[in-house]
Amino acid sequence: MDIFEKKIKEIWISEREKNKKEIKENGIPKYYYDKIIKLIDRTALDKEVIATMESMLKSDDELLLTILMKDPKRQNIYENILKEEVSKMGIEIEKLKSWGKNAFYPIGDEIKTNNAKKPKELKSLDFKMKTKSGETIYIVHKYTNENGGAQDNQYYDVINQLKQLGEKTIKKVWFCLDGRYYNEKRISDLKNINSEIVIVNIDSIKSYWEKN
Repeated sequence: MDIFEKKIKEIWISEREKNKKEIKENGIPKYYYDKIIKLIDRTALDKEVIATMESMLKSDDELLLTILMKDPKRQNIYENILKEEVSKMGIEIEKLKSWGKNAFYPIGDEIKTNNAKKPKELKSLDFKMKTKSGETIYIVHKYTNENGGAQDNQYYDVINQLKQLGEKTIKKVWFCLDGRYYNEKRISDLKNINSEIVIVNIDSIKSYWEKN
């Protein structure tokens, strides 16, 4: 189990307990009812099950709570974990805007903001940090554990960003690639696109930071 999996499990448990407390103190949240109604409509259940579900939620039924509660993985959780863990290492790191005029993009030999002419498929950079020597570095972060279409799309995002880098920016953008998806073959394929690519992960980023 890696640090991301460990943290996410801790967050699921913590958020579930918060939901139990909220239901006890303030009643069942509206978004729970919204999900229940959608489930009933989609599966042709009798609306009488609403009362059963209400009773289950008030009795701390963890399975139903988990099904209905907000998924913490959809709330930038991987980026938050990386920022938290890197900050603990004593490294100054800043989360960047993911869209709009203040987002940062790698375009050739420059890192640009407010770039309306960027390639449509190009994603913004995720973090900015200072190396031990004080140099500004930008981070592309991906956490991908499983294979599949959506996961491949994240990999293609990395490829698109890599191809945009020029000689002056290739060492200024680090690719922090975490999760089992990024195996030796995929890492090798990225290096074949540009042998100067800097690839780290949450376990190696500090040692690389100390050398720069």
